Amino acid sequence: MTDITGEPIQPAPDIAAPPQETAAPEAELDAAPPEAEEPAAERVLPEIEPAIGETRRRILDEFLDSDRAELSMSEIKALLPDVLPGTVEAGVRREWQQGRLKRTKPGVYKLAPSRPPEPSKPSAPPPSLLDDEATWIEALERWALDRASWDVEKLGPRPGAPGCRLPMLIEARFVDRLRKRNERAEARAEAVRQRAAADRELRDRLLAGCFGNHMDGPGLQDLAPVRAMLADGVPLAHVLIGLKRTVDRRIDPRAAPIASWRDERFLRAVARCALLEGLMPRLIESWSRAGMPAPQVTTAAPAATPAR
Repeated sequence: MTDITGEPIQPAPDIAAPPQETAAPEAELDAAPPEAEEPAAERVLPEIEPAIGETRRRILDEFLDSDRAELSMSEIKALLPDVLPGTVEAGVRREWQQGRLKRTKPGVYKLAPSRPPEPSKPSAPPPSLLDDEATWIEALERWALDRASWDVEKLGPRPGAPGCRLPMLIEARFVDRLRKRNERAEARAEAVRQRAAADRELRDRLLAGCFGNHMDGPGLQDLAPVRAMLADGVPLAHVLIGLKRTVDRRIDPRAAPIASWRDERFLRAVARCALLEGLMPRLIESWSRAGMPAPQVTTAAPAATPAR
């Protein structure tokens, strides 16, 4: 064709349609509506736990290095060509769940604003000394011996006084401890009294066996040798026989008085009596049975069971 000027009309070049971005097929994280826009803020790397993976760290680094505040999933995958698309999607999902990425619209993300530091928890106050049972028990032990030892400024009013801060449970335990301690002390004192009474009775019997031929003094108060004889199994009768043979002037008119139960004459006489009365009967019985046949032990036959 030609226009009115006679020049051929050139066909108009085709106007290329603007390329339309084809969304790559990808699995949307979910169908939640986009979150409300927030005022732009300086992008800083959010706090990351030390155990974060390399892919998730690279995703966050790409958001920091990008000139754009928001990146689509397709752009994130393009920035990480060496990572499988499924791995990128999983990393973005995890960062979104952790709150370090924020979704502005389906498939588009941006860095979430940095979280304010959590206020430090106040440290627990140190335990009071008055909460320690050992502190109360120690104070009560001193107070039981000396009433003036109670520290009123530190421990408060004394036990039994108005406003006393002593815990009831600790007071009850201490009272029970004192009761048991007193019972043990009374038992020991009773044992001492019984031992002293037994010693007096034993000494009186020994002095009576001297027939007046003794010299009073500390040597006759010490009954340890006689106690040792009785502990070795020597009967008291043998002790009295040995004493009689030592001091009875009807047996030996020249017998000297005894001044101590450690007198060697007395010890020898008791040992001789113990041997004669103990060992000698066994020897006599053994010698008398020498060469005799051993007695036979017969056992009765069991009664026959009547037949049914």
